[in-house]
Amino acid sequence: MSNESDGQQEQPLEKRKKSEVGADGIGNDELGVPDFTGINKILEEAAAITAKAFESIAVNMRAQTSIIATTLSKLDFKELKKRKPLNWPENLGAIDINAVETIINKDGLPLVWVPRAKIFELVTQAPDRASRVNV
Repeated sequence: MSNESDGQQEQPLEKRKKSEVGADGIGNDELGVPDFTGINKILEEAAAITAKAFESIAVNMRAQTSIIATTLSKLDFKELKKRKPLNWPENLGAIDINAVETIINKDGLPLVWVPRAKIFELVTQAPDRASRVNV
């Protein structure tokens, strides 16, 4: 191996002495075992930075969870049920809210207050947009 910067021949890892460091930045001990002390330090620093970042994320998540829990505890689900559109089924658990959102936002079909309850039921049970439009 040659060291192009100073024109000297670089020793293979197994022939270097403890104090020698090659162009690759890796030294070795008398037995030819590479010395990765520098890499270990970098890994330790990276682990410390990562731990600090995750702790910050955890603190933020705990704060958000607390806000959400407080908000949900204040919801009056009986009041919400009273305000549901009259054309929706009595059992709100029977509604696939994701399907309703798709029908309203992506298909562009109204489902709140219109159409009548039977049409709402047929539209939300239809398998695709074409079928829903045909209803």
